[in-house]
Amino acid sequence: GAGAALAEIITEAIRLNESGAASAAEAVAHTALWMGICALGISIGLLIAQNVYLKRAPNASAVLKAIAIGLAGGAIAGAVAQGLYGSFVGALSFGAARIFQALCWGLAGLGVGFGVSLFVPNYPARRSILAGFIGGSIGGAAFVLLGLFGIPEAAARVIGLAILGAAIGLTISAVEEALREAWLTIVWGKNETSSVSLGQRPVALGSASEADVHLPRSKFPPITAILTVENGKVMLDNKLNNQKIALPNGSKINIGKITIIINTRKRVADRPPNIQRG
Repeated sequence: GAGAALAEIITEAIRLNESGAASAAEAVAHTALWMGICALGISIGLLIAQNVYLKRAPNASAVLKAIAIGLAGGAIAGAVAQGLYGSFVGALSFGAARIFQALCWGLAGLGVGFGVSLFVPNYPARRSILAGFIGGSIGGAAFVLLGLFGIPEAAARVIGLAILGAAIGLTISAVEEALREAWLTIVWGKNETSSVSLGQRPVALGSASEADVHLPRSKFPPITAILTVENGKVMLDNKLNNQKIALPNGSKINIGKITIIINTRKRVADRPPNIQRG
């Protein structure tokens, strides 16, 4: 939400909105640039939140990917949304036009949601797109309602974009938690946990900056282990001893002071192992 609001404040300062456009094509171009910058703010905000959550510093490649995904996804979705809005709004009643406007914000959020699926581990694109559309529509509805209550348009956009960003983040989190089939619970210490979804995309544990679960550099190699889901089973590829084993639901991996618990919707073995690594 903060990332989206900050991006909107920046765009307001340089007047990147469709109100001053002289033609439909200019309105599409202005909206594409506006939503590209706003989507960039959302993507960077989500990336920062994800890295804080997983106690790691963002690496350069992840930041560049978030920038590219945010700008491109937001710009394309914004252009499509503005094109549709400009083409049909004139034929709609006042109420229908406001609903259509909120849904067009949903289309813009759809682009952001797709972008998020590219840097959140094992988050299916179709779920991310749905979450983005829902979050975008909520933000659009807030923008419309604020306008109906007499809130100035610039302020309504800032608040609406903040709600859009927050709604996308919350929806993505809720959908991921409800529908994932396997995940890690990382116990950092007392009353301090994080979770990472598992799937076909490998989840790396290690001291490298690109590792999904970061371990102390002084004690562990860049890639210590890799976890994947293969044929319904969680597989651990231990790079310390070059062994690959299946981990059933409830398995625990103790790595120094960190405990990693394997969670699955269905059990894949009878007796969960407890793996120690000091």
